[in-house]
Amino acid sequence: MSSWRPQAPTGTSSRTSGSGATLHARGHRVTLTAPETYRARAHVLGIEFCALVGVAEVDRMLADPDLWHPFRSGMMMARWGAPCVRATIVLKRRLC
Repeated sequence: MSSWRPQAPTGTSSRTSGSGATLHARGHRVTLTAPETYRARAHVLGIEFCALVGVAEVDRMLADPDLWHPFRSGMMMARWGAPCVRATIVLKRRLC
């Protein structure tokens, strides 16, 4: 299991979370769909959150040696990310 975890962006440098916070402040309903590691960031911003994948799945992706290979990483991420696309479609249907 990898000891490194991607951290949710902080500050106003993140366009995605910054835009979400701005829209939320203007009265819009905002839901961040991202890996579980971003839940705390959404909570800080006061916006809704739906996890696409859990922490264990992120750890599995980060532990895959192909992630760090210059030629195999693209295909590895495409295989890993495909379920995220499907989960996004299901969540969008549920939320809209």
